[in-house]
Amino acid sequence: MRKFVTTLLVLLILTIIVAYISLSFFPEWLKLPGGVLLLISGAFVTITKLGPSIKDWKELIFGKEENPKSDPGVSLKQTGDNNRAANHDYIEKQVHGDYVENKVIVNPPPPPSKEEKLAEEADTRLTYLKNLRRKCLDLPLTPVGGSDEDITLDQVYVNLDTTDREEAQKKSKKDTQGRPDENPPISALKALEKKPYLVILGDPGSGKSAFVRYVFARQASVLLGDEKEPYPGIDPSLLPVLVNLRDLAQDLKNLDLSACSGDVRSQRLTLSALDFILKSLQDYQALPFKPSLEKALEDGNCLLAFDGLDEVPQDLRLCTRQAVGAVLKAYKLKRVIVTCRIRSYVNEAVFSSPFQSVTLASLDKEKIEHFCKLWYQSQLTRRFTQEQVNVKSSDFSQAAQDSDLRDLSANPLMLTAMALVHQKETKLPKQKVVLYKKTIEMLLLRWQKHKSDEESLDRFIKDENRIFAAMERLAYEAHTAGKGKDKEADLERGIALGILEQKEYLGDPGLAGKFLDYVDLRAGLLVGRGGDILHPSQYSFPHRTFQEYLAGCYVLRLRNARTKLFELASEGDYWNVAVQMGAEDLYYNHRAFDKLIDLAYSLCPVNEKDSDTAKRALIWSGLIAALLGQDEILMDDLDPDGGKSYLERVLQRLQTLMLNDISVPLRVEAGNTLSSLGDLRFNPDFYFLPCDGNLGFIHIPAGPFLMGSDKSKDSLAQDDELPQHTVTLKEYWIAKYPVTVA
Repeated sequence: MRKFVTTLLVLLILTIIVAYISLSFFPEWLKLPGGVLLLISGAFVTITKLGPSIKDWKELIFGKEENPKSDPGVSLKQTGDNNRAANHDYIEKQVHGDYVENKVIVNPPPPPSKEEKLAEEADTRLTYLKNLRRKCLDLPLTPVGGSDEDITLDQVYVNLDTTDREEAQKKSKKDTQGRPDENPPISALKALEKKPYLVILGDPGSGKSAFVRYVFARQASVLLGDEKEPYPGIDPSLLPVLVNLRDLAQDLKNLDLSACSGDVRSQRLTLSALDFILKSLQDYQALPFKPSLEKALEDGNCLLAFDGLDEVPQDLRLCTRQAVGAVLKAYKLKRVIVTCRIRSYVNEAVFSSPFQSVTLASLDKEKIEHFCKLWYQSQLTRRFTQEQVNVKSSDFSQAAQDSDLRDLSANPLMLTAMALVHQKETKLPKQKVVLYKKTIEMLLLRWQKHKSDEESLDRFIKDENRIFAAMERLAYEAHTAGKGKDKEADLERGIALGILEQKEYLGDPGLAGKFLDYVDLRAGLLVGRGGDILHPSQYSFPHRTFQEYLAGCYVLRLRNARTKLFELASEGDYWNVAVQMGAEDLYYNHRAFDKLIDLAYSLCPVNEKDSDTAKRALIWSGLIAALLGQDEILMDDLDPDGGKSYLERVLQRLQTLMLNDISVPLRVEAGNTLSSLGDLRFNPDFYFLPCDGNLGFIHIPAGPFLMGSDKSKDSLAQDDELPQHTVTLKEYWIAKYPVTVA
């Protein structure tokens, strides 16, 4: 304050001096009213206008302050003049300083030091790696709430094998049964070690994505310092980058490349893919990591995975594959992984050299047993004692390998679902549809532990009938949408909302949106695709089996199920699995025998029609009849065209259908249905042998037979096969049809 007063006094003295000099030139001013005041004020304005500012006068008199006091937290706008920052807009920024003139910060904060920049980069890298690892370790069928109840992938992961085999070290010897010893399978990890550019193929739920996520979680742990060694063959410095190809395809579909030349097209695809990769950092809460990630890509120092090529819509696969190729051309990456379903890796989806592909094998007996043990061992002390772990894992392993469930337990995703059911029910049901229902029921009703913000939504979630009805309708619409699109089954959010807004479901647009978000984020029964994580633009079921089961339940429970079934029968075999599951659900889960028998009659009416739709309906009728069994049908005497009359009708028509000129798949389906129902061509009193004169055998007359091997023609011939000689056989009978027990 004292300095400020002193500065004003100096200005006042100068003003008086200037006024005195002016008066000597213009003495007449004294005669004017207020002339002196006018003269003094004019002198003051002249000094402050032409001379320095008050602030500069202060610095001129007392010197410049090295550390002016600041007013922390003042929000200022920083910019430069046109020469220094021609292309920059005003930037909002919090600064420490209180001297602002013409929107230019006179006292800007000092730039961060090199050490501060390195620390910030390390923090964002740490955030990215931790969140990537957490997401990679989430199991696909457990709620994604991150609670301590969830089991993570690393706790139950079983090393997967491929269908490839190790090369024989020496010539195979034949065992006592005359078959060569099999070489051991090549593990997926071994394939990754040997093939820097790897395409992993497999069936739905075979563990393609799980394998990638398991490897990525390990690599993240190595970079975080939580693991000492990466997997063999993988550089410990490589940054893991996971790209979901279905989401990338959504970004690419609006890209107009029609007028682009080859190089321009490749450049635009590269930039679009790069933008998507950098934008995806938002999912890991690591957007500030963009510069570091981009540099890692430019240096080729990444372990990059493109997951789910099969999940890309057919019309976008070529563009998506080209985008991947453009990225690989632009960045000389050391290791790349692509995953895809076997059936989808054809034509434009196939990657050329240097990519090599392997196919994941199903889980064998030892791996299933190991998973069952790991599942319960991971919950030791938290839920179970060691004795309980031993009993439960043994029971689970035995049930999972039952003949009726063996094909399911060989699939990692379905084995995980079975584990969840077994833990809750303490046993596994033998019928598949019972298992599916319990699995879905457990996932849906598990929401009850989590309260939502809406009381109406909580009531809906707790109403088993309403929530199952809603999921069945969504599955039906998704399955319908998948027809003719290479069996992709995405359900647009708008369509899903329109369904759920209907009175029989939620009846409210707001609740419908919240329900979709709840399903996607908690239960794992619907998976959101595209859009953002809170509001996906599309939904699909995590496994096709769930979709087919729920869609079949919807169709078979309709009041006009007969009409709907004939409508679907006109679409070929697309609805076969769904219809069979829907019928089995009515039989095993609801014991709706009357509805099933009425449907069987209506699908095989008295007045036969000769059309592809009628043939498909006939096969479905036979499937339902086989499910009910002949005894149940023969007891029905309410319909004169039912009971025995229907049974004879459906058996005869199926037998005739097999003799007609129909497609091989349809003939196989008719034969399988006929065998389940009771094929009239085979005699149950004679071990179900053919009903012909010789019970399906052919007479072979007596004659010579050449037995053994010849070393000159068969270099692998064994000693017990020598010498080759002629044997005369007596007459004998041999079966007309080959029979296998494989």
